[in-house]
Amino acid sequence: MKNLLKHQEGMSFLGIIIILGMLGCFFLFGLRAFPLYTEHFAIKQAMKGVAAQPYKSRNSISKVRKLLLKNLDINSVYSFNQKNIKKVTTLKKKKGKRILYFKNTKREHLFGDLYLSIVTDESIELPGGK
Repeated sequence: MKNLLKHQEGMSFLGIIIILGMLGCFFLFGLRAFPLYTEHFAIKQAMKGVAAQPYKSRNSISKVRKLLLKNLDINSVYSFNQKNIKKVTTLKKKKGKRILYFKNTKREHLFGDLYLSIVTDESIELPGGK
C-alpha cells in the first residue's frame, strides 16, 4: 500500500492541455450561442408586448409591425427594420382569431465551416377585434 502512494504524482502536462482545450471549446460555444439564445427569447417577449397593447393601436398589420419593431428595440434586438420585418411577420385569421406569426433563422459562425443556427418560429394570438 505504501508503494502505491509513492507512485501517484498527479496530472500530467498533456492532461492539463486536454482539459484546457475542452474548456476553451465550451467557452467558445457559449460565447457564440448566448446571443442567439437571448435574441430568441427577446423576440418572444416583444410579441407578448404587442399582444398586450390595446386593439386600436394594433388593428392593422402595419401597426402591428411598428409595435413589434418598437418592442424589439426595447428588448435590444436591432437586426430588424421596416424593410426586413415584412419578410418575417405575417398576420392571419384562424377561426375568427387574429394570430401573429414570426419566422426567422439566424446563423452565427462558430469556426471553420461550422455554424450555429437558431430558428424562431413563434405565433401569438392577438386578442380583441373579431
